Amino acid sequence: MPTGAAGSAGSTQIDPAAQLRQVGNAAFDRRRTALQTEPRLNGRDNPAGKISAGTAHLGGDRKRGSPDKAPSPPEHRSRAMPNQTTAALAACAAFLFAASIQPATARAQDGSMAAGAHASTLGAGFSLGYDISPSFSARAVANYFSFDRKESSAGNAYSVDVRLLSLGLLGDWHPFENGFRVTAGVLYNGNKFTFASRTSEFGAGDTDDYEGNLKAELGFNAVAPYLGIGWTSGRADGSGFSFFADAGAIYQGAPRLSVSGRVDDNGSSCNFSVSESGRATVRGECGDMAASAALRADLEKEHADLKGQLDNFKFYPVVMLGVTYRF
Repeated sequence: MPTGAAGSAGSTQIDPAAQLRQVGNAAFDRRRTALQTEPRLNGRDNPAGKISAGTAHLGGDRKRGSPDKAPSPPEHRSRAMPNQTTAALAACAAFLFAASIQPATARAQDGSMAAGAHASTLGAGFSLGYDISPSFSARAVANYFSFDRKESSAGNAYSVDVRLLSLGLLGDWHPFENGFRVTAGVLYNGNKFTFASRTSEFGAGDTDDYEGNLKAELGFNAVAPYLGIGWTSGRADGSGFSFFADAGAIYQGAPRLSVSGRVDDNGSSCNFSVSESGRATVRGECGDMAASAALRADLEKEHADLKGQLDNFKFYPVVMLGVTYRF
């Protein structure tokens, strides 16, 4: 955070140690003056003359009927105790006030912002952060990555398309006076995976030799909570460049699988689709009705098998490395 003249131009810096010394010195001077001016009970400073030990018994009993009386303490001695108490209370109040001023000044200098760029398993992106207090900050992040690859093998052509898109709002908690943080937040999850094949032979259920093409898509929950930890170098040093790292995971839910395609069989063809719930639909002529029913059963069985495997991928790991500039 920026400190010094740049962070608090035109304001007077309060030194709690100097204030405490001034209050203590004033109390000491008042006590010394009281002792110097206080009349003593013996010696030449006693205006009534010397008091004999037999007539003034400060520590024992006085004889009954004795005409002499022990001198009463001067009135200003009783006034000295309230003065001392007042000085002590003033010193404590000054110390507490100075201690409370220091954190308030530090908090007033928070509110700095940071902009950064990063690379992660969610894609490349940027972030914009704001320091709410020394312990808490917030970040808005955006990530994007696209990958498309086409291949051909043994007369079969297929393509893989990966699209990573996410927008999120994260909160950082710094429990220690260093760059370590615990992060929690939520992301809009637009990640999507697509596999497509053309002029190929594929298997479904108990049948391995369907001819045609198919397209499979994987989708995820649109809202994905995030939890992780991170580190930012030089966070306590104020403005300037720094590096940061994050590691955590988002909960994306079980991937949702949908399939569509076409089957060509002995001059006849039919279109099919399998919904995310696993229900298969066949449209067109795929031979006789028995063949169509068998195709539906094979598609639903294959979808159920794949769905069981995909249920293990409810969490998506996140690793992020980047650089940020604080201003």
